[in-house]
Amino acid sequence: MRSAEDDLTTKARIRDAAIRLYARDGFGKTSLRAIAAEAGVSPGLLIHHFGSAAGLREACDEQVLGVTTERASSKMHPGGLKHLMAEFNRDPDGYTLEMNYLRQALLEGTATSAALFQHLVELSEHVIRSGIEDGTVRPFSDVRGVAVLTALTSVGTLAFGPFAAKWLGLDGDWQSVMQRIGGPGLELYTHGFYTTDDFLKAYQEATDHDETQEA
Repeated sequence: MRSAEDDLTTKARIRDAAIRLYARDGFGKTSLRAIAAEAGVSPGLLIHHFGSAAGLREACDEQVLGVTTERASSKMHPGGLKHLMAEFNRDPDGYTLEMNYLRQALLEGTATSAALFQHLVELSEHVIRSGIEDGTVRPFSDVRGVAVLTALTSVGTLAFGPFAAKWLGLDGDWQSVMQRIGGPGLELYTHGFYTTDDFLKAYQEATDHDETQEA
């Protein structure tokens, strides 16, 4: 007789196998039979644990988003970021798996993709507001706008990261790309891009002028 602990272990093994195949082959090309074979179980046992393909997908999304949220929260303080980078260097494949899964999920163009992007926006907004409160992030006039922008940046990195490797002179793997752009990204966020606020003032003046014209 199988124990409850055995069932939990099997369920986690099936879920992790599904994440690997979804990340590698995409959701439309991955069958339940292939996932069951990858996990070393029967398709019937997979259905027993998850009920359906939708149930399995939900469990996979929950797992990956949980890891993503935990990692994003850890980056809210310098010590956490340092720990995260050490973790990445120890297990780059685990980080790559997460990135590839998110990439497949965001690019599939379904309701799940929209829900995932919403999660990224809400996560970004939480990180920004928490940073503003503790003084590590500058205040913004439109926090939600900044959150959407950072989420779009993340999605762009996920979608085009492999292509960016070519222009960075890298082999094309996630580890190399993330290690190369991590420093420049933090430099940009820390020091900014422009040396004056002239561009911001020009934008604000143009926007104010347009609003006045409409009124």
